[in-house]
Amino acid sequence: MPANEPLPPKELHRKYRPRRLEDLVGQPELVAKISSWFAKEPNTVPQSMIIHGYSGCGKTSAAKIIARMLGCQRHDFRELDSAQFRGIDTVREIRRDLGRHTLVKSGIKFWFMDEAHQLTKDAQFAALKMFEEPAPGAYFVLATTEFEKIIKELRGRCAKLAVRSLKEDELIDLARSVLKQEGLKFSDDVLRQAAAMANGSARNILSELNAVRDLKTDTERLAALQPEGTRKTAADIFLELVYKKPPRWDVLRSAIEGIADENWEGIRQAVLTVASKELLKPNGRYQQAYYVLCAFEKDWFYTKRAGLIAACFEAVAKISK
Repeated sequence: MPANEPLPPKELHRKYRPRRLEDLVGQPELVAKISSWFAKEPNTVPQSMIIHGYSGCGKTSAAKIIARMLGCQRHDFRELDSAQFRGIDTVREIRRDLGRHTLVKSGIKFWFMDEAHQLTKDAQFAALKMFEEPAPGAYFVLATTEFEKIIKELRGRCAKLAVRSLKEDELIDLARSVLKQEGLKFSDDVLRQAAAMANGSARNILSELNAVRDLKTDTERLAALQPEGTRKTAADIFLELVYKKPPRWDVLRSAIEGIADENWEGIRQAVLTVASKELLKPNGRYQQAYYVLCAFEKDWFYTKRAGLIAACFEAVAKISK
């Protein structure tokens, strides 16, 4: 919030949370609408708003930016999680809070209610009067990923702001910008995989990058960014190849036939990471791990399942000699 903010946290998704309108990535319509409210003198910011749309794409950040632009002080910004405070008592508490504070002409009080679709219908109906005729200087913002669960009577009393999910190129551009500020550089493959895991969310891609920032190589990062199922498949393949004496092709063949995960290149990267770690272990199975590294060296972007079959067969043939 406006004054005396604490030092930025280390987590990338928190450290780089948007603090200005121009920091909101991939939301040009929302930015234009908010800018238009502040372009007039006095401003025309609605006192009751709903910000709706995808998770991790800027709803909370937009609300805090609006509050900051209004001049709201940190102690006058109230944030409620409607998933926890979802009943009519929450609305009553807001009313009491309003009553306890005498609003001077320039005073701003701001209530932000996240996960607003979790509010009970009774609570939503109880809030109607408060949203329709807000007290001077009082602002209310509901945030939700499920707009249709807000009763139509309450929706009708609020200005609407929509956030959308980000495209892959927008996510990658954001990632590159943050990594540059952190003095880090990841490969394009790592950034594409992080974007795929982010599911359109700016917060998610920064969380993914934060989770792999301390790894030493892009190969390790790629493997760590794979879904849990992909990593388990890779571990099972590696264990069969390296720790069974000798590895059995019939077992691997059956395992490959049963793989539902079609993230073939992700499986390859994860196997390479496990094999690399094996080579660096004291008393590791060095020869077998080396054969696996050689067999899994080439990418499978085009060969897909056939690439996995060929690599496994090659590794079995070398290890079994």
